[in-house]
Amino acid sequence: MLRDLTSETVHLAVLEGSEVVYIDKVAGSRELQLASQIGSRFPAQSTALGKAILAWLPEEQVRSIFVPGLKRTERTIADWTSFSEELRKTRERGYALDLEENEPGVRCVAAPIWGAKGEPVAAVSISTATIYLDENRIAPVALTVRQVAEAISRELGG
Repeated sequence: MLRDLTSETVHLAVLEGSEVVYIDKVAGSRELQLASQIGSRFPAQSTALGKAILAWLPEEQVRSIFVPGLKRTERTIADWTSFSEELRKTRERGYALDLEENEPGVRCVAAPIWGAKGEPVAAVSISTATIYLDENRIAPVALTVRQVAEAISRELGG
């Protein structure tokens, strides 16, 4: 299980309109816990989960979801040029990052879950306090998240 491999909180989410909706959560094993709940909704553009899905959708669909000027935190990417570049990097890496873009002090790494037709149908992430996910830990954690997302995708026929 992803939580056991990383000690971090795991979220599973789907895209609904311009938001991601948490459909499952497994609390991390650290003393510090995140307050997120199943059913929580957040703008897709400010979350790793959302970016993990949006990165592989048609540009016109992503443009219709993107909200110029949206600022959940000081770090939220609020202009189209920077956001489209972030999605390009996400496709290149195979995973998305939220480096305090949705909530101050929280970092997330997410990867897409693929459906049988090769489309992103959901995403899985780990979320944790910034102190537990420094720059050196992102790549190894991202590899684990991607491997779990790929395993889930295979189970779905993706």
